[in-house]
Amino acid sequence: MEKKNGLLVERWEQVSDTGLNGSSYFVHAVGEKLLEKIQLIYTNGQYCYVPTVVDQNSGNAVRFVITSITQRGFVAENPQHDFPRRVTYQSISKDSIHAWID
Repeated sequence: MEKKNGLLVERWEQVSDTGLNGSSYFVHAVGEKLLEKIQLIYTNGQYCYVPTVVDQNSGNAVRFVITSITQRGFVAENPQHDFPRRVTYQSISKDSIHAWID
């Protein structure tokens, strides 16, 4: 996502048959700043979105259970978390996604 002073970027890699690791960065003229690390995993019969956000939740990961999956995206929810309680990803092209929280 283009911002006035840089780009917000997510990078993903498949690490196993049941998992992906991602990182969210802010890229600007002097370098990159890590914002969060993310895992998409299948564990205990559930697909989960698990972010660890820099400077939030005492550095601990927060697990969101994926409650809806389509060919174009997913919705992950954690009603006990303060904010966000829901994370949504939707593919808009081969190399772009739309992600939002509420």
